[in-house]
Amino acid sequence: MEVTGERKDFLIAGLGTGNFIVYGLGMKNQLEIFNFAHCEPITRIVSLEKLKNKYFATRCGEGHVHIWSSTNHPDRLFPLYNFDADEVALAPL
Repeated sequence: MEVTGERKDFLIAGLGTGNFIVYGLGMKNQLEIFNFAHCEPITRIVSLEKLKNKYFATRCGEGHVHIWSSTNHPDRLFPLYNFDADEVALAPL
């Protein structure tokens, strides 16, 4: 789980195969579920503190990383495929 957002007002938690959920900490409510954010289970969620927590990253078991905006609600900005540079995993792409 990761607390993120410009004012640390979101809680992000991985759910099942490639999904994650966003909770609003201020109102203590579920804001959104992102289905199929990744094709594989999410193994890591981190807030990018050096960028004032305006962004967070998710990583799946295949090594793909997605960068998300967390200023209003999470929006996927861009993917980084096969972050570990595994040539076998890159072959189908």
